[in-house]
Amino acid sequence: MENKNEASESVLFFQLHYAEIAKELLRSRNFSCGNYAMGRFKDGEISLKIHSDVSGKNCLILGTLEPPDQNLIELPLLAYTLKKDGAKKVTGFFPYLAYMRQDHDNLHTSLTAAWLANMLKANGFDEILTLDIHSPLALRYFRIPTASISSAPIFAPQLDKKDLEKTTLIAPDAGAVERCLDLQRTLKMTIPIAFFKGEGENIKIEGKLSEKAVIFDDILDTGNTLICVCKYLYTHNVSDITILVTHGLFNGNLWEDLWKYNVSEIYATDTIPRTEHFAVRGISILSIAPFVHELFKDYLKK
Repeated sequence: MENKNEASESVLFFQLHYAEIAKELLRSRNFSCGNYAMGRFKDGEISLKIHSDVSGKNCLILGTLEPPDQNLIELPLLAYTLKKDGAKKVTGFFPYLAYMRQDHDNLHTSLTAAWLANMLKANGFDEILTLDIHSPLALRYFRIPTASISSAPIFAPQLDKKDLEKTTLIAPDAGAVERCLDLQRTLKMTIPIAFFKGEGENIKIEGKLSEKAVIFDDILDTGNTLICVCKYLYTHNVSDITILVTHGLFNGNLWEDLWKYNVSEIYATDTIPRTEHFAVRGISILSIAPFVHELFKDYLKK
């Protein structure tokens, strides 16, 4: 991490669907706006051109590696080209770090989390920042500094508006307990925490339930895991369920069954740009832009 003089030389490159977050970062005047363009030759090959001077400067790349697969080419190629042009340091800020669920080393199966970590390093990234990485164990595959930042401060103001008496914080699995503890510390309140063990219909809970529940998870993909959790809570007389989810993928329609099990509200952030299309009845999409603005003010001071 750099001092203030170095921070003034930082250049921000971003994908267009993160324009609102980029606007917040540029407002802080710690960054100048970098420009680049992707192109294709007639045979389909991708090319990239940088329209900014980056020699001797620190660069921040804001974007996503999730599908479509072009992102897996675009951002590593951008980092490689920045380093080729003399950039001093390249940091990747990926609000949602895709492929981290593929972190198990199973025979005959790709270990994609490790592959991605190696590719980012090989193409010139010096540091990676993300929000609520799915698997903290995946961090062991990274050979460059990689930080998973808690999204608890984004959700805490929403819970401050609620009556949290007779409420239990729910971690869908043991790995999510630390996320709930972060939220508890941010709220500066002692709220009981319970977590689930097992999978599917065989899940069991560790801890005591209350009349109301707040579930804090990192990803809502198809919703299958959350449905199993909510069904259990529903059958054990939990009358009101609020779901907090950092990364809202909302794939398919299965997740809509959550409303059958006393789920009253779902809060998701906009780490994945398309999430904003799901801001419908009962679903609130929270912008991460103000949080990121404050995050990088602190980051650049250190």
